[in-house]
Order: sequence, then structure tokens, then C-alpha cells
Amino acid sequence: MKKFINILVAAAVTALAVVSCQKEEQVKPGTPDPEGCYGVYFPVQEATGSHTYDPDMDRSITFTVARTNTSGAITVPYTVKTDSEEVFEFEDIVFADGQAETEFEVSFDDIEEGKTCSFSIQLSDDNAYVSHYNTGAIAIDFSVIVVKWEDFLDPKTGEPAVFTINSRWDGMFGPITATLKYYEVGGIRTGVFTSLDIDPESGETQGFWHSVPSVTLNIRWYTENQNSDGYDFVELPKQYFGYDYNDGDWLAVPLADAADPIFVYDYPWYWVERGYNWGSDGMGDNWLDEANKTGQMDGSYPVSYYDGNGGFYFNIYFYIPGLGGWSPDGYGTVAIASGFTRVDYSLEIESDFPDEGVTPVLFTVGADVAKVDYAIYEGSLNSVQVQARADAIAEGKEENVLTVSEFVFDEDDEIYYAEVGVSPETTGDYTLVAVAFNKTTEEITESEAQSFESISFFHVAAADDEDYNVQVSVFTEDTPARYQELHKYDSFAYGVSGKDLKEVHVAFYTSDLLEKYGVAALVADAKADEDGDYIVSADVLDEINADGGYYTVATSMKPKTTYIVVVWATNGSKEAYAADLYTTEKLPYVWNSLGKGTLTDGFLMTLFSEDDVTVACDVYEEANTPGLYMVTGFQLELCALFYGVDPSVLAPYEGEDGNWFNSQIVVDATNPEAVYIAEQPYGIYVNTTYGYVWIDSEPTGTLVDGVITFPARNMYIGLDANNKWYYANSAGTFAITLPNANEAAPTAITPLPSATSKKTNFVLANASEWNKPVVKYEREVKSISVETKAVNYNREKKEKGQTSTIAGKALSTR
Repeated sequence: MKKFINILVAAAVTALAVVSCQKEEQVKPGTPDPEGCYGVYFPVQEATGSHTYDPDMDRSITFTVARTNTSGAITVPYTVKTDSEEVFEFEDIVFADGQAETEFEVSFDDIEEGKTCSFSIQLSDDNAYVSHYNTGAIAIDFSVIVVKWEDFLDPKTGEPAVFTINSRWDGMFGPITATLKYYEVGGIRTGVFTSLDIDPESGETQGFWHSVPSVTLNIRWYTENQNSDGYDFVELPKQYFGYDYNDGDWLAVPLADAADPIFVYDYPWYWVERGYNWGSDGMGDNWLDEANKTGQMDGSYPVSYYDGNGGFYFNIYFYIPGLGGWSPDGYGTVAIASGFTRVDYSLEIESDFPDEGVTPVLFTVGADVAKVDYAIYEGSLNSVQVQARADAIAEGKEENVLTVSEFVFDEDDEIYYAEVGVSPETTGDYTLVAVAFNKTTEEITESEAQSFESISFFHVAAADDEDYNVQVSVFTEDTPARYQELHKYDSFAYGVSGKDLKEVHVAFYTSDLLEKYGVAALVADAKADEDGDYIVSADVLDEINADGGYYTVATSMKPKTTYIVVVWATNGSKEAYAADLYTTEKLPYVWNSLGKGTLTDGFLMTLFSEDDVTVACDVYEEANTPGLYMVTGFQLELCALFYGVDPSVLAPYEGEDGNWFNSQIVVDATNPEAVYIAEQPYGIYVNTTYGYVWIDSEPTGTLVDGVITFPARNMYIGLDANNKWYYANSAGTFAITLPNANEAAPTAITPLPSATSKKTNFVLANASEWNKPVVKYEREVKSISVETKAVNYNREKKEKGQTSTIAGKALSTR
């Protein structure tokens, strides 16, 4: 704010200097108020704005009106605009002789509970009553909803529950306690958490996230909209809290005194604020409806929720102007109410591919599950059939039920699990339906069905094992000349072939990892591929299944290093892998300079809401491979434009551990209709949050009249510090103009800035993550008798999760 004021002062001084040199002009006064104008206006008052009334409150509001001329008794004319004429009754605005202020009342006795009604009052524009020159307001707005506020109760005491909220936004303060009041309209509960904690130094009530003196946190939860796990959606409306930052310390200050507020959003609202539709083109304010419609509220997206058992789980985004934002960390803010018995009756089922007539199944359960009963059915069951079979298992009425009651606790993953191998007699599609039953305690004396899950799988009987075997192979060889020595790194070619494959993963590992973990662990990693790093696209899968298979090159590899290429594949029935070793060399390109060209970024700048830029670049062509270009020498100027500084400021910070380096971008335009940029460093460093930038593309760019371009969203930008890739080239403006290109090609160079201070606030714009295409295959209801065997399930290790438990969901009642 101080900077802004100084700028205004400087501008004012300049303006005075200009005015002093100009001829003075006469200013014509406006029409004066008539003699005796009363100058009626509305002084500032809390009665305006939005209000919530309890049904037991007096349903009226009183407004203050003032005037500057107090002579005479008058009744002031005014007009009303309202959406609810039948609700509001308005008194006259009456002044007695000599009276400077008066009041008038608006009542709304007939307002319907739960309905928001509003009106606007405009004083008459008759100049006898309203002055043209009075600075006071001549109109007011008012809205009201009448609802019953309820306390969120402790079920054991019947008193208001005390919530323990695990942490504040910056993690520097311990847990806080609060109570919750709410009202419900149309299945939406609007609630307010109020802090109970007292600051030991000031003696004041502590608020949320440095809020002073505000001590409330507003939420809404949608009891009629549930995700696939049955939890209520929770929304944290956009809120502001005061803070100040001084000498490395966060200081809690009133919002009005804050240099900049902390903006607090529920995570979906952050996307709305940025204008995204779950990473695409934007959806406005109806994120909940849109998310339901598009299936995003199925538990796959991190949406805050209420678990039905006293627990609120928030995914919160914090943003501070000038400093940037913090996105949620796995339901990092949790509010747990007193009086609830916190239990975890969760149940998850996974299956693996069959081998030698056995299909492995993994049960993962919550800490309070005593046993899991399950049955297996031929064919694929729909949701109605699954519900019916689960009810039958829960009621003890199903045949051929099997039981798992011994679970292993994994301390690293903090989960309980059991491994089972099932062996139906014939090959085909099957559905497993499982029901979890609770442990008994002093409080919970009966073991009852609490949750259920189902999974479909394809089983291959032992007699048919050979007929369903997977055919896959891989080989490696020296890189063709046109791919050798990519951007100072090595490369090698590899080929994959197979038959009738449904999914293929290709991963590369160094030989030291092979020696340390063994081939089985590397294959398990390639198969799990939770982030989609290894799975090939549908087009590549088609090529692998075609005659001749798929042949390409591995880039960005270390020189003189032995790699193992692991290919995991499935035909939808079984799985297999193939592997091959290759030791890289150091074979150089022969680059011939073509001269100066231009690079229109459309890539890095637009990701961070900056204007597109065009910079000069050096262009080379490989001597033995026409159409294989290398582009470099643009990074310093581009980095200077990105930071908003003069290049001389950044010039000393050159190198792969500095702000920029002259990365050699190899562009394969040997086929002008399918230009390709392999994954490689771009040569620009952003900051510690995002790290270095990497470039990649699909092979669908074109070279026309000496200009290389790519379609919009057909390029990908990688940020190595957060290990994520994002769609890039959102407007399709990325271009490389070769020397001596057609005159119509863009050649303008963006002027460099002269600023001397480094940019520090980077916020991603249009930052939809690149989710590589995933190819997945799909799988009279009667349980069958199956044989079970002990198996060692190839379970993927997961990151340590949050320890707070969630409530289980009971089965339907009949």
C-alpha cells in the first residue's frame, strides 16, 4: 500500500507542474440546490446488507435517516424495489420540526423460513429533499433469511460438541478447539465454527489462521449430494484473514490493518476462482453441480467432506498476494467433534492377474473391522445386484460364503490387510462381493455389517493357462544417427512387440537399481505405475500389437551407463514382462549453424499468466540428418523476460544449477507433417517450488514455410521440483522460425525489460495436469463354491497416510 501512495504523490506533483505551465480555464459551477433543500441521506449503518434472523427474533429492522436542513416537519418520499412485495411492510420516513435524525421500521412478519428476501430503498430524486452535493448515500440495500440456528451436539452429553481442529494454515500453532452452529435450507447446511481458545499473552480469543479479531470459520455441507463413499460434500467459502509479516515472523493483526489478507478457499473453489473446470476451460460458480454432472465427485477428486460421524475433512488452498499459494496436503485440516465414537470400518478390495489357476485378491480394512465375509459370483454384477448380494451376506442368508478374520498390520503404510487366492473351476468373468463386520467393545456389544465392496475380475483356470499367455518382447540397440547425443545426453533405440495386448507399461532403470532390488521389484514398480508415468498411449499400443511392433528412442539417458528396459503387459486375462539391457555410449552429433532464428515461447510464460514473447535463438541442423534441428541461445533473454529483469542481472547465474543455461533443444522435423520434441530440459529455472522447466511434445507439430508450430495443448511442460507435467501451448502460439523463413513468418523480438529486481511471485495459470491416456479393460447372480489358497499378493507400497480414522457406512436396511 505504501508504494501505491508514493506513486500517487509523484503523479500529483507531476500533474501540478504541468498545470502551472498551462493557461487557466474557467470552471462552470453546477446547478445549485434550491433554497431550503432538506439534504436527506442515509448515514452509515449496520442495518444494511445481509442478515440472518432466528425464527424467535422480532422480524423487523430499523434504519436511520438524517438531513442537513432541520427546518420544518416533513415526510420524505421514497421508492422500493423488492422481490417479495407480500413480505415487507414499510413505515413512512417522518421528521419533526428541528429534528436532524429519524428512524423508520421495516417489518417482515410473513417471511417464509428458509427463503432469502431482499429490497432496495431509493430516496426521491426530488431536489427539494435530496441534495446534488451531499456525500451521504440516498439508497440502501437489505436482505434477510429467517432460519433456525442449531448447535452441533455432542451425542453423549447433548451439549454443544467441542471440535478439535488439528492445525492452522502455516503449521506453526498447535490444535485449536471450537464449537459449530448451523442452519439447514434445502439440504444445504450453513455453519460457523467459533474458536474457544484464549491467547495466553493477549487474553483475547484466538481465531483461525491468524484471524484477529475475527474468530469464526464458515462452512457449508451438502447433505443431499454424496460421493461414492457416502460422505457429505463440504464447501469452505472464500474467506479473508488478517496477517502481517515482519522480520521473518507472522503477526496476527485485524483484517482492516493487514498489509495483505490471507485468502482461504476450499480447494474446488480455488479452481473456480482461477476459472478452471477441473483443469479445463472453466465453469463459473456452479462447481458442485458441474462436478456431480461430470462424475468428479466420485471420491477420485480431493473434495472436503463430512464423514457422518463427527469428522470434517478439509482440502484448503491458501493464497497471499505477493507470496503465492499453498495447495492442500491430503485433508491436512481435520475437525473432530467430541462425543462421537471414532471408528474405521473401511473396506477396499484389489485383484491381480491370475497365474497357474489362482487369482490373487487383497483385502485392506480399517482398524475396527473384525472380519470380512465374501462370496463369488459368475459374470459381472450391476450395482443393484451387488447391493442385494451384500444384504444377503450381511443377514447370513447367502450360500458359499467365505471368511477372512486374520489381518496383517503394515506399520509403514498404516493399513491392515489380508491376501487370498481364489480358484473358480472355469475360465471367465467373476464378481466378488465382500462385507466388513465391526469388532465388539464395551460400548459396541454386537458385531454387525458395516460396509461392503465389490470387484470384478477375469479368471483363467489352470487347464486353460497356456491358451491365455501374454506374448510380449523387447530389444535394445544403438541409436540411429538422427537421434544420437541428444542435448548433451545419450540415447538408445528400443523396440517392443506383442499380440492382443490391452495395456503396456515401459520403464527404464539403471543397473545399480537392478542389483539392489532385483528384477521382480522393478517389474512390480513398472506394473503399479500409480502416476501413469510408464503406460503407453493408445496409438503406441496399436503399433505394438501391429506387425513389426513399435520402434523408438530413449532420450535423456546418462552416458556410459547400463540400463534395463522393463516392459510389463497384459492381454486383459494374464500378465507378463520382458526386459533387455543396454549400455549407453557418447556419440556426438555434427551440427551445422543455420544462423539466427526466433522462438515464440507460448509455453513457459503463459503457464504463469505472463504475455507471450518472441526471442532470438541460434538454429543448427544435423549434418547427416536433414530436418533434425537444434535450437539454443535463447534462454538468457527468455529468462530475463520471465523474471522481468535486465539480462545483465541474470547473466552471472548461468549453468544447470543457476537460473538458466543454454540447453540444446533438439527438434525432430525429419517428417515436416509430424514434428516432435522429445522430453528434455528447456534451460529455465523458476524457483524452489517449481524448479527447472522441461519441454515435451506429441509428434504432431508441422514445419511449414520455415516455421515449426504445434497445435494447442499438444505440448507438455514439466516442473521437476514438484515432479509434475502440465498441458502447455494453450493458445497454440509456440513457434520456432528458422533462418531464411518465409517473410510471412513471425520475426518480432519482444523488448527486454530494464527492471533490476527479481520476480518472486509465481502462480500457475491454466495449470491442468497432464494425465497421460490410460487404457483399461472392463469384467444370473448366484454365488459359487471356490477353492482358496495362500498367496503372496504383489501389493504396491504407498506413502504413509493420515492417521485420523473415518466412519464406516452401514448397509441398506430392508
